[in-house]
Amino acid sequence: MISESKVVGVMNLQHYEANAFDKTDLALVSILANQAAISLENARLFEQVQNHNTELEQHVADRTRDLAKRMSVSKNSITSRTNFFRTSATSFAPRWPISSSICSCWPVAGPKNA
Repeated sequence: MISESKVVGVMNLQHYEANAFDKTDLALVSILANQAAISLENARLFEQVQNHNTELEQHVADRTRDLAKRMSVSKNSITSRTNFFRTSATSFAPRWPISSSICSCWPVAGPKNA
């Protein structure tokens, strides 16, 4: 049994009478054996692809879990920083009523070019 120039198996054909098979029978059996070899090779390749697919799915699941963990850590870090700045902003807020303060801003003229 040959598939892609590789021997992948052997087929044994027996009959209780001597010379029971002629050249036509042998040609037919040879064709059937080679088709069986191709089927065996396809089954092997299918199994190999299935195994590879399972490995890839596991890798994707592991990577997704890792990214979700990192995203959670980043989210917690952003939340902590936001809370820090909110706390800091209220801690340094003016202690007097802003409505009673008067503040004026005037532009300062820069040097004049002569």
